[in-house]
Amino acid sequence: MKLLRLYLDNCCFNRPYDDQSSLPVYLETQAKLNIQEQVKNHEVELVWSFILTAENEANPDCNIRDKIADWMDLATIYVPYNLDVEIYASKLMERNGIDAKDALHVACAVQADCNLLITTDKKLIRRTGLIGDMRVINPVHFITDYIEYTDYEK
Repeated sequence: MKLLRLYLDNCCFNRPYDDQSSLPVYLETQAKLNIQEQVKNHEVELVWSFILTAENEANPDCNIRDKIADWMDLATIYVPYNLDVEIYASKLMERNGIDAKDALHVACAVQADCNLLITTDKKLIRRTGLIGDMRVINPVHFITDYIEYTDYEK
């Protein structure tokens, strides 16, 4: 069976470092930690990109920055900057009204042929949802709907 290919955006990687006093944040964190275990156990494929690196390097907290950067080593695919990504991101910005960084994340995930882009950004989910064959979802929805995807073949 082909593994699911996942792209987690920067806000998803940062969720465990947010204030956990809100139940939705706590649940998203637990779901994201579960996804991390699936990546470590080679149950899913992780995709990394140049925009993840750029956003992470801008984090002023070096401890968080280093912990997140370690996930690049577990990625099976790396999407470098290229003109196709830029053009696709520009179209997304125009068509879906999303900002440049979010558009670059989506474009990288599409270029890597991801099944899912996982984010905690509700606005991004609302404005994208389904891009071609790729779904844009919250980490909690990934966990609760995982059964739906286990037989998924691209």
